[in-house]
Amino acid sequence: LIMKLLGDFLLIRMIMCILLVSAAICVILTLKNVFHVNDKNIFFSIVLYLSCPLSWFTGKIIGPEIMGYGIGVWGCYAALYAYINLSSQKWVILLTGGILLGISTGIKLNYITFAVFIAMQMIYVMIIEKAGRKDIRSLNVR
Repeated sequence: LIMKLLGDFLLIRMIMCILLVSAAICVILTLKNVFHVNDKNIFFSIVLYLSCPLSWFTGKIIGPEIMGYGIGVWGCYAALYAYINLSSQKWVILLTGGILLGISTGIKLNYITFAVFIAMQMIYVMIIEKAGRKDIRSLNVR
């Protein structure tokens, strides 16, 4: 059974499918928990995600694209979630997000854009906090 799973790459394909589906779920979690977006905008975000070719086919079923993408999206979620987490675990969550982003970039260099997005978001949050707002929840644009 193990040789059959490894022989035709069924196990690896299942892991890639889980990463791809969980990336889509993670986008919804980020919109709801971090940015507090309403349901109508979440629907449009799902439609936008489904219009991305990576959500349907990459040309490589078990290539590094899906694994790096899934890990990178979860790293973005962890880094963004660290800003709204008020517990003492904030830095642990941020470090975990950074490690996941590093792994994603190490798998495929194209996913450095996730790290650039998080860096731009951090700069934006620092500017907003200096302007007098307290947290990222006040950044909700409708």
